[in-house]
Amino acid sequence: MLLLVLFILLYMYEANYRNSYSTLVFYGYDEKDIMKFRKKTYAIANFKRFSIIILAIDMGILWVLARSFLITSIIGMATIFYIIAYIVIPKAVKYSIRKVTL
Repeated sequence: MLLLVLFILLYMYEANYRNSYSTLVFYGYDEKDIMKFRKKTYAIANFKRFSIIILAIDMGILWVLARSFLITSIIGMATIFYIIAYIVIPKAVKYSIRKVTL
């Protein structure tokens, strides 16, 4: 998804550069076309801001999810270790000792 956003940003940059204002003036476009171009450039600039904001929010959400998954897995492994080391093994040893003494 991140690559898709980066490709969209790259495409918008290339399109913006290719149809720049100075290029339109050089090739003799009239005022009406230049005003259309300015409106399109403003819309692209707004979309760029929007996509950067969405990208930052996406990265923040993924960062939070990755950290929460990491913390949960650490707590889960510690809990499993505790169950094995302090509950299962002592009961098994106690059962083995009782079985031998009988």
